[in-house]
Amino acid sequence: MVGKSKKRPGSRPYKNFSNDTLVQAVQDCKNGLSYRKVAEKYGISKSTLQRKIVKKHCQPVGRPTVLSEDDEHNLREGIISA
Repeated sequence: MVGKSKKRPGSRPYKNFSNDTLVQAVQDCKNGLSYRKVAEKYGISKSTLQRKIVKKHCQPVGRPTVLSEDDEHNLREGIISA
């Protein structure tokens, strides 16, 4: 039986906002509000807003796939029809 882990008191909260809130915050920044004002309004850190607007970490994690989406689809269809 696997035990449940508990957060330690005083530990850092990770992503305590929804994706909709983040999208609204990014739109407010693009409309001219400062990062600091938007961060205070929505409760999102300034660095998170800056990364999302500059799109610094938008690439997928890990190695690229061996087969393209089309090749994988054709292989799947060939296996199913066989």
